[in-house]
Amino acid sequence: MYETDPIGYLEQDSFLNQVVAVRTSLEPEALYRLMAETELRLGRTRDIRWGPRTLDMDMLLVWRSEPSDPAAGAWLTFDTDSLTVPHPRMLERAFVLIPLVDLVRRLQPEEAGWLERHLDKLEGKGGVQLWKKIKSLNASEHSES
Repeated sequence: MYETDPIGYLEQDSFLNQVVAVRTSLEPEALYRLMAETELRLGRTRDIRWGPRTLDMDMLLVWRSEPSDPAAGAWLTFDTDSLTVPHPRMLERAFVLIPLVDLVRRLQPEEAGWLERHLDKLEGKGGVQLWKKIKSLNASEHSES
């Protein structure tokens, strides 16, 4: 998880960003609808562009694996009325590319190079840092009963 300085609308707290990989039998548009429904169930509103929000879920990439070898496959590209993959602005955003590159390096290391090249060109990487939530413990939490 990464803590990110706000962009656009600056009068707000930092964001927490995370990129996750999921394995699903759903087609991309069905998964995207489920993501949108989840946002609504969790209270997502769209009041201010780039403003504070409960959460924002985007589909960045889709990897279609070979049934016999999940590591083998290809990135899907498509554009419909409701969904464009790869995400049309992901290559412009350090807060997306930094966690995405980290994930792709672990899951598909041979596929990470093209993302790394885009990340190298971006400014604003300093505003994206690993999130290190530190819990302050008092002495009573350390004592034995």
